[in-house]
Amino acid sequence: MSYSDTLFDPRFMQYGSFRQTRLALEAAEDNIDAVRDGATTRFAQQQQQIHDLSVTVMALVEILVEDGKLTIEDLQARVKATLIGERAERREHTDPAVAAWEDLKK
Repeated sequence: MSYSDTLFDPRFMQYGSFRQTRLALEAAEDNIDAVRDGATTRFAQQQQQIHDLSVTVMALVEILVEDGKLTIEDLQARVKATLIGERAERREHTDPAVAAWEDLKK
């Protein structure tokens, strides 16, 4: 059997196919790990941003309360009104069946 005959021998082709599949799987695993690491990093960054914004809002509220320009009750009422308004606006832009289902869930 010559070299060219063994080059295309089905036994070696299967090994090559197995090897290619294994390399493709390893590359896919590396890609999955990279995506997972990126998602973890983005999540941590978002959590830090949320924390920073929360601290900023708390400091601003304290300043407004100290200056007498805002009471906690007024702030709570405004936040509640805004949330109710957002829900109503969302409901206007949704399918009536979805809105009815949301009402039933309450």
